[in-house]
Order: sequence, then C-alpha cells, then structure tokens
Amino acid sequence: MTLRPAPRASIGALDLRTEPAAPSSEPSTYRLVCALLEARFDLALGNVAPASHLVHDLKLDPIDVEDLPLALEEAFEIDISNADAGRIETIEDAVRCVNRNRRTAS
Repeated sequence: MTLRPAPRASIGALDLRTEPAAPSSEPSTYRLVCALLEARFDLALGNVAPASHLVHDLKLDPIDVEDLPLALEEAFEIDISNADAGRIETIEDAVRCVNRNRRTAS
C-alpha cells in the first residue's frame, strides 16, 4: 500500500484540504463540491439543494457532466471509476462519490 500525502487542491482562492472521511464531513464536502461547480462551470448556486439534478436543475450540458468526475478527481486528488462517474446525477451523488473515494484512498 502506497501512502499518499494529504490531498490538497484549490479552485481559485478556495483551498480544498481533505477533512476526515467520516460521514460528518459530508456538509463540508457539499460546500466544496458546490464551490467546484460554481468555479468550473460558471454557475451561481445560491439556492440549490443536495438533490439538485446536474442536467435538469443546474442545466449542465452532457460534456460538463462528463467533465465533472475529472474535476472532482483533480480537486480532491482521488480516483473515480467509470462506474462511479456514471452514477453522478445530482450534487448529493457527487458528494457521496467524493466521500466514498476518499475512504478507499486511505
């Protein structure tokens, strides 16, 4: 098993430092995923919910939807399988994917 340094990435001025991979980290992961969506896809996410659908609610096009897992991998320094990437349909799905892959990277 190879030890990896603590993941760290930034989106503009936002610093994405990994927090504990426990379920209690989900609200913080949610904020970071929203910040990534805003920065990467030029969205204003003032009134979104975890269940907001990437295509129907946020109006991401299919290319953006395919780019999101790559953006998550880069920002959180994780690996996302094609199967996991294909299941990301909502903000909550993206948060769960990040948290699940943080745990498996540990």
